[in-house]
Amino acid sequence: LRGLAERGRTIVTTIHQPRSNIFSLFDQLLLLSNGQVVYFGPAKEAIAYFTKLGHACPPEYNPADFMIDLISSDSRTTEKEQETADRIEMLASTYLESATDLESAEIDGKFDDYVEPAVLGTKQDTKFSKYNSSWT
Repeated sequence: LRGLAERGRTIVTTIHQPRSNIFSLFDQLLLLSNGQVVYFGPAKEAIAYFTKLGHACPPEYNPADFMIDLISSDSRTTEKEQETADRIEMLASTYLESATDLESAEIDGKFDDYVEPAVLGTKQDTKFSKYNSSWT
């Protein structure tokens, strides 16, 4: 998979609780909790991101296990369930705010002259997306 990615292919996988040596191979990381994005970015920066938010990964701890525990609901007691729900909501809203700020800064003025094509899904709409994809 690494070789395919290095040759320009996009690789998307879902891996539940990867070992730390597998996690270290990830380039990008998308973390979802209760259907909400709590992190999307370089995998190597995820631990630093959560540390800035007050959730430091313990030394010698698998970062994947840490993040799974951090973004999972704990339903053992009503108090634990509320505590984790509040934490997940904070993580999701913090990520959403930071992503919205970053996106606004990146696209400001870039689409001022954009005109949506009359028909989508044809060769005339090549300006619609800057991304190419292949299903082969």
